[in-house]
Amino acid sequence: MKKLYRGLLLVLSIAGLLALNGCTAVQEQVNPTQMNSQWLNQSVTFDQKTITGILVVAVSSDPTTQRLYEDITSTTFTLNGIPSEPAYKYLNPGSGVLLQNGGLNLPILRQAAKNAKASDILVITFNGVKNQTVYNPGVTWGPDPFWGGPFGPGPFGPGPFMGPGPFMGPGPMWGGWAIPPSVTTNQYLVSNIQLLLAKDYQTLWTASFTTLLEQFSNEKTIELYSQLLVQKLLSNGFMIPLQTPSYQIKAPVLNPGVTPAP
Repeated sequence: MKKLYRGLLLVLSIAGLLALNGCTAVQEQVNPTQMNSQWLNQSVTFDQKTITGILVVAVSSDPTTQRLYEDITSTTFTLNGIPSEPAYKYLNPGSGVLLQNGGLNLPILRQAAKNAKASDILVITFNGVKNQTVYNPGVTWGPDPFWGGPFGPGPFGPGPFMGPGPFMGPGPMWGGWAIPPSVTTNQYLVSNIQLLLAKDYQTLWTASFTTLLEQFSNEKTIELYSQLLVQKLLSNGFMIPLQTPSYQIKAPVLNPGVTPAP
């Protein structure tokens, strides 16, 4: 009975070790995007931190990536009470948001923000994909720590059950157990966020992010990315207009000439 109890402890220890190894990935399973660092302009006033509208600009050479990020981010912001518009709706075809030196074409973005009635411009830039290789050396137990080992090849002599064999002797069950080593390569998209005041291009907030790719669909990944942006904006003290978001159910309008029943 003691040997069986020890065997159960071994199984529980293995499960605990696997859970410990996997705990660092729990946050990434919830949201594949993590913020690495940020800078907040400490000199901005209360009025400058009050956002009445955002123009979302995704700087990408791929028009599909650009429109996906702008559409999903602006929709997520709007659903959270921050009126937002994708920049491509307010930019003329062929008008680049980048200058030849790589800087932002601020006059064009300012005009687009004015047309969108946005007080701020949120610029998303992508800085490439980096690979991260994770090496797991594996774990081994045995040989035969409970049923063999110090008691010889088995307390009941060599045989298929208590001695060398597939069950209680050296074998895959009780006679040594191993998780083979493995190598995993993860791909992370590196991006940077810049929040600008539309009227004078003043930088209010910048932050860098990494996003684990291929964990969810592109649309779901961008949605979680933009939800994290909303959280960071609010946690940094930026204000949103006091209004009822369009997704909330409004109360029915009663006929003023009819008195509602008690």
